[in-house]
Amino acid sequence: MNEPNKILIVEDSAFIQERLVNQISPYPEFNIVGFAKNVHEANLKFDLLMPQIVILDMKLETGYGLEVLIHIRSVSKDCVVIVFTNYASDSIRKECMELGANHFLDKSFDFEKVIEKCQESVHIHNRRNNINIASFLL
Repeated sequence: MNEPNKILIVEDSAFIQERLVNQISPYPEFNIVGFAKNVHEANLKFDLLMPQIVILDMKLETGYGLEVLIHIRSVSKDCVVIVFTNYASDSIRKECMELGANHFLDKSFDFEKVIEKCQESVHIHNRRNNINIASFLL
């Protein structure tokens, strides 16, 4: 069996953190390895933990999720970034996607989609790895 996929939750609301934990924890293919409430903490924990998935709020205790997204993409192109925010305007969505977010979800309407996007991302990553292994063996 594969190791669980590491998830870092970057969210300043303890209530939202708890809801995400309750949604994700029943799935053994995922392991929440850390939480961050601000940009500095998020960047440090990302570098230390190197998660496969980051669930990223836009408005943090200090700073904005865009700063974290830019840092993540400067370090890793493979990490799946799921932006999860109440600030789901078209302009913010566009900017996040241009900066390399994989998914953009609105907290008000898409809470139940978080686990779906995590699973979808892992499935795509595994399929990509299998193709790479197959092409190597040819």
